[in-house]
Amino acid sequence: PDETLRHFTRLAVPRLADWCAVDLLVGEGGGEDLSVERAAVTHVDPAKETLAWELARRAPVDVREDAQGVGHVLRTGEPELIERVSDALLSSRARGPEEFQLLQELGLRSCLTVPLVVHGRMLGTLTLAQTLSHRGFSTADLPLAEEFARRAALALDNARMYRASQEAVGRAQHERYQAEQARAMLDTLLDAAPAGIALFDRLLCYVRVNRALRDIHPLPEVGSDN
Repeated sequence: PDETLRHFTRLAVPRLADWCAVDLLVGEGGGEDLSVERAAVTHVDPAKETLAWELARRAPVDVREDAQGVGHVLRTGEPELIERVSDALLSSRARGPEEFQLLQELGLRSCLTVPLVVHGRMLGTLTLAQTLSHRGFSTADLPLAEEFARRAALALDNARMYRASQEAVGRAQHERYQAEQARAMLDTLLDAAPAGIALFDRLLCYVRVNRALRDIHPLPEVGSDN
């Protein structure tokens, strides 16, 4: 899934934006354990990708309280468009001077955040931003951004299902191996036992007879009338 998201952020930059980030919901429902994690970042200036990760660490998203940004989009399911990002806007959103400085260093000039939704389930958000270029987003860019996010969400969901299926196959193989090892150990213990031992199923039919019991009561040969 992580590589799938990185692929999409690389597709977006610089074709659609100068900067692209994906933030994913972690947890279920609306409980207190619900949180948001940054999953992928691509910037036209690779050196600034570290700033985007640091910003996510210093300013975690609050889905229940944020009135704007990623948290607001996650809660409402509606895209957020900021055609022009001013220093005044950055100052109002920053929770302190260090966060404000990080936002300034990222060089945001225009920003568009859209939800990642698949089969009615909210997975996260995809944020596109213009930085050093003279391009800016407008309402005309919303359909393309939403379609791009829809495809990213579908690819992410497919990647998660594939990983889950692979993990299920791996668990089944491990459980089968453990069962075979346990059966082999039981066979060894039974054959080493000096006393005759037999195992029965629910219908009291033999399912296992050890060597000592076979020596005491030899099985009849196939085709014998005895």
